[in-house]
Amino acid sequence: MRIEPGTLVGVSVTRGWCQAAERFLLQYGYPNLEAERYLLLAHVVDGDDPKGLWVKYRENDQTPTYLMLIPWNHICTVVQAEEFSDGVRKEAKKIGFAAP
Repeated sequence: MRIEPGTLVGVSVTRGWCQAAERFLLQYGYPNLEAERYLLLAHVVDGDDPKGLWVKYRENDQTPTYLMLIPWNHICTVVQAEEFSDGVRKEAKKIGFAAP
């Protein structure tokens, strides 16, 4: 299934990817570094790259916007949604990265 650019997704990623990307993603705290998987809420830029999923992430209006590649071997699950519930957003803040 093709995911259109601009689509909001929740991406479950490996600990290895989180550790490699955390300095770029976090402005105001750190997720639980003991977790096996992390959740990233972001918008798809390109889902057709054979190397991985390109996403756009911005923590909030005062932080930089990042375009980043998540290699397919570090993706556990991709969930497409028009809007994520407050519960999912809170969970993403606890074990990952939640963008507005």
